[in-house]
Amino acid sequence: MVLQMESYTDPMQVWDGMKTWYLGLDQVRTTQLATLKRELESLRMKEVETVDVFLTKLSDLASKVRSLGYELEEVDLVKRLLDSMPKSFLQIMASIEQCFELDLMLFGEVVGRLKAYVECIKRTEKVEDTQA
Repeated sequence: MVLQMESYTDPMQVWDGMKTWYLGLDQVRTTQLATLKRELESLRMKEVETVDVFLTKLSDLASKVRSLGYELEEVDLVKRLLDSMPKSFLQIMASIEQCFELDLMLFGEVVGRLKAYVECIKRTEKVEDTQA
């Protein structure tokens, strides 16, 4: 920016150049934020995806949104996570929504409950395999 402004001799030219520079940056930031918000809203966990892989995607998007200055509340992230889960998680999602105050629940707490559910399912499948 300094290199672009060094050719200006009039302070008004410098001021106008700076306004244009930062206005452009604000527009880019606004556009990037809108794109990331859409990605966040459309993000869904696939049936074949592990919880950890999906959480990485969700966390990365949330970090990018926050880095652009948007305040992403914990409750919004919790609701986004629960809304993004596949049908195979319907039982645990319903349990979490019915038994806990989502507005007070931390993202890490929901993640822990989802991972515990996955472990429970794995344990049940192992028992069924040994009995078959």
